[in-house]
Amino acid sequence: MVAASLAVFLIVVGAHSANAKPPEGESVAAITPQAGGAPPADTSAATDEEDQNRSNFAGSVTVQTDVGIGTFAPEPHSQSLVSTTFLASGSYRLTPELHLSAVGSLTWFNVNDFYTPLPDNEALLSDISFGISHSRLYHHVDSGFNLSASFRVLLPTSLASQFQNRLITLLPGVAASIPFGDFRLNYGFSFGKFFASSSVPTVDCSDFPNPEDCVQGRNQNSALGFETERRGGEVWLPGSGMNSFFVANNLSLSWSPTDRLSFGLSFGIFTYFGLRSLPVDEFSTKYAKAGRQQRDRLISSVSVSYQLFDSLSISSNLVTDASQPFGARGDSFPVIFDFSRAATNNTSISLALTGTF
Repeated sequence: MVAASLAVFLIVVGAHSANAKPPEGESVAAITPQAGGAPPADTSAATDEEDQNRSNFAGSVTVQTDVGIGTFAPEPHSQSLVSTTFLASGSYRLTPELHLSAVGSLTWFNVNDFYTPLPDNEALLSDISFGISHSRLYHHVDSGFNLSASFRVLLPTSLASQFQNRLITLLPGVAASIPFGDFRLNYGFSFGKFFASSSVPTVDCSDFPNPEDCVQGRNQNSALGFETERRGGEVWLPGSGMNSFFVANNLSLSWSPTDRLSFGLSFGIFTYFGLRSLPVDEFSTKYAKAGRQQRDRLISSVSVSYQLFDSLSISSNLVTDASQPFGARGDSFPVIFDFSRAATNNTSISLALTGTF
């Protein structure tokens, strides 16, 4: 891997990824803006103090395999991308509505013919998330309307966050839901603020014993078309810099025809704002605007899940993660489910097993 290629890949990861994916390094499931959730089962009838304390803890483990649709594209457009994510979460109930939680995941890139510097069988950590949530800030008994809130802190354990010199990420959010028979309409709003020690992404060449694996000094990269610069032991890319914060809106509809079967449809719109403001010059596109950078991202998803047993469920998702979904000028019809550009792997299908305890 050369540093320039690594830099491009991590910028792409940063652009597409919540840990949390936004925030960077998280899976799509992890970044869907949510706050709180259904309250846990009432354990007030428990008579044994030890059982009562044990019931305050809950957790889940998910194993999910994602396949980019570029894997199925005919030659010469085939770009195979298969990954498996292991996600673990745990929570502790302070009160029936107030919970502490922790989430982390590891993604294993089984097949990676898609153009990135990552080899097959590379494994990457997500950012580790710690949070507190209140599942019932307000609840209207007659209508079932529920308002919840959460606050999460992400530590920079992912390669993408480390590359962008992040110190910490803060994620407050609120969510509202209301049932309509077997249907439930959900809306979530979240705000993400990135704190970093530098305004530009860097990579430390001292981590690469082979000098050919990391471009040092100032060299033209003919394959990728840009130059790298070196400051001390670090190599960074001169350019527009990194994101300062983002706002996210998520709208979803779920349908549960039975107690065990459910379907879901969701749309999440993320707007990122850059750390730096740039002028418009001769190198800018004709649609560029002076000022703070801004970029949109739309994640659309359709899902089905089935509760196999009380503590085991299976689910499948079709997800499109589109950058600049409204076109270069921002006035085009949004890209929702994209099958026309299969080789980009913007769209993927997944199968997941989740166990709870």
